[in-house]
Amino acid sequence: MDKPSVDAYYPQNGRVILHVDMNAFYCSVHEAEEPEKYRGMPTAVAG
Repeated sequence: MDKPSVDAYYPQNGRVILHVDMNAFYCSVHEAEEPEKYRGMPTAVAG
């Protein structure tokens, strides 16, 4: 099966909106829930 081209992922008008969580809210929530698992580890949240 062929992979779709990179252009297939971008809207026709060329706009891409990227949300950056500058205060790491989502990572902080996960760390508060399970500190032994996340404390001191580099963390990323994607969805």
